[in-house]
This record gives sequence, C-alpha cells and structure tokens, in this order.
Amino acid sequence: MPEITRVYKTTKDGRRLTLEDECLKSGTLPSIAYGFKRCSLKHKIGPQEKFCNNYPPCHEVWAGGKKVVKFIGYDAGEHYRSDKILLRDLADPKYSKWYPLMEWGWDREACVRAIEAAGLPQYAGGGDHRPAGALPGSVPARAGIGG
Repeated sequence: MPEITRVYKTTKDGRRLTLEDECLKSGTLPSIAYGFKRCSLKHKIGPQEKFCNNYPPCHEVWAGGKKVVKFIGYDAGEHYRSDKILLRDLADPKYSKWYPLMEWGWDREACVRAIEAAGLPQYAGGGDHRPAGALPGSVPARAGIGG
C-alpha cells in the first residue's frame, strides 16, 4: 500500500486554507447553506487534482493508458451520491473511482466503530465535519491523524 499523502486547499503563499478559515474570514456559512455544493470541489477534489497533476507516478499511469484509482469515502447510507455520478465516473479519462465503504456495507455507525477500534480520533479538525458542540479551532490531542 502506498504512503498516504494529505493534500489541502492552500492560499497563494502556500498556507493551508480550511473551510472554517474561509467562512470566518468572509463572515459566511459554507456554500451548502445557500443551496450550493462547492465546498467538496474547492477543499477536497481541487487539491487532489492539483497534487495528481504534479505527481510523477500519476503521469506514469496515465502515460501507460491506465487510470489512477481514487478511493471515495461515501458511506453505505449515501448511495444516492454515487448513483448520481456513476456515468460521470465511467467517462472520467484520468480516474477509476472505488467506493469501498459502500461495497462493504459500512454506514456511518460502522465507520465510527472501526475508527474507535483502531484508536483514531473521530474528528481531527480543519474541516466542515465538526462534531456537535465542538468549537471552531478545537482539535483533539491526536490532530495529526485525519481531518
């Protein structure tokens, strides 16, 4: 298994820009609050695309006429999400997408159980999935994992 590289949305000078930072700076809520869904594109898909476009192993795969495999973390309760994008996934010339949590039948609760069994924090800060009651900027002690 290759090493996992975490990628982030960054500012022009290279500092990490989280969704929380952006909302606090602009005084707005995430785009989904206004009926749009740009947060994942801007803070997840965009940084991954930027990384892969500059990562030689991806270029080698594409040069060989193959696709890079992307693991998508939709849980088993989110089939509506993968169903809507299946045709787009199949037409993607660069990536083959795999939805392992759906394949395994893991809903959100099963994911939480697996995270807890592995001793990982459920939330590690810096994103738009803060648990209820967590304050902006609050990060568990093991924040180097996840998030």
